[in-house]
Amino acid sequence: MTSGGFIVRKGGTPERDPIQLIHSEHLMMREVLDAIDRLVLEPSSHLSEAALEPYGYLRDEYLAHHLDEDEAMFPFLRQRAEPEDRIDEILDRLEADHDNGHGQIGRVLTILKAMVDNDKAPCGQDFETLRFFAASERRHLIVENAIVLPIARARLKKADLAEIYGKMLARRGFDRVMNEIEGRTNANPVSGKE
Repeated sequence: MTSGGFIVRKGGTPERDPIQLIHSEHLMMREVLDAIDRLVLEPSSHLSEAALEPYGYLRDEYLAHHLDEDEAMFPFLRQRAEPEDRIDEILDRLEADHDNGHGQIGRVLTILKAMVDNDKAPCGQDFETLRFFAASERRHLIVENAIVLPIARARLKKADLAEIYGKMLARRGFDRVMNEIEGRTNANPVSGKE
């Protein structure tokens, strides 16, 4: 499983495009959903280890990601979209999906945590809860990737993107880290001279 979009790859630079960051988080979420499917459909002898990454990711990033969309990106999209985009009804549906997911995530985390702690496959209602969660989240991601992100790329302005990026960093406490990195970089510019 890869890291989320906020992790700087070895030798890379931080991604500053919030649309790309959101897309990276969607890719990570697809990996998490695939892992959940494997947990319920193909339980292994190392269930505890297999459940740990999906549990940690959902615990740490799920709600923050939805807030990035609901509170940062979606309001700008509502302002900037053209009437033919018909974005309001799409975003209303996605926000309702987020609310439904928020209602489920506590139970999903409880099930995954029990798997981490007890190394036992879910059964009965727990099995169905995980399957339903993975299926509904996967449908949600399809709409966001196929419709919302392309409209965001076409309609949002540079200033919108900068503000969204700032809110995403601040939500995770990365704004302070980035300011320190940029301060050090600006204070010690690399010279082409030896």
